[in-house]
Amino acid sequence: MNKNQEIDEEIIHSWFGLSYASYMVLPRTMLQSMSNRWQKKFIKLVEEMDEKFGHYNKVYSYTILAKDEHHKIMHDNLRNYERGRRRLK
Repeated sequence: MNKNQEIDEEIIHSWFGLSYASYMVLPRTMLQSMSNRWQKKFIKLVEEMDEKFGHYNKVYSYTILAKDEHHKIMHDNLRNYERGRRRLK
């Protein structure tokens, strides 16, 4: 394996940095506030990942809690996506 292949294979791992995070959570309000072009690309990539790995994890739902830098639960202003009506500017 050459140096470029090693770097390519660790892109996502490097993006997460030194955290121990196993998941990336994306607020729906932010996603639906992106351009239609961006949203279509995003959905295509998510569908591609699901086609490849969707059979691994069939969890029905997750519970997300926002925490501050001291790991204390805090208010999350994006928790209610207002049935798709909210857009960020």
